[in-house]
Amino acid sequence: MIRLIVARDLPKKEENSLLHLFSAAQDQVKYGAEHYQLQSPVTSSIVNQVFGEYRQEGLTMPYTMEDFRRELALENLNQLTPEERLEGLTPKEILQHLSKDEIKAYLAKLQKGRSEDKPKKSKRRSR
Repeated sequence: MIRLIVARDLPKKEENSLLHLFSAAQDQVKYGAEHYQLQSPVTSSIVNQVFGEYRQEGLTMPYTMEDFRRELALENLNQLTPEERLEGLTPKEILQHLSKDEIKAYLAKLQKGRSEDKPKKSKRRSR
């Protein structure tokens, strides 16, 4: 059996305050933010973060799930490796964010590194 809960149809009661945080109706979200109290330290970090945003911003600005995902990604960007950060980008997309001077300097550095890696030919005397 599947039970569907429509947050806007719930009465404003303490036991519904968590669900009111996810309502589309601003007055119910406000009620949820004012009355919800964490019951467990194991409560989902997502719920805690959304709840914190509501309290901090005073509900004056709409905050979508896409906004949340973007903010979460930006907050955790420094935990990704450079390869993970660049995943999905084409070389053209990456290079568009570099100046010509940066590209030239990097290419010069690569060329210098390659020439240093090549084994030097020894000069043999012919007898």
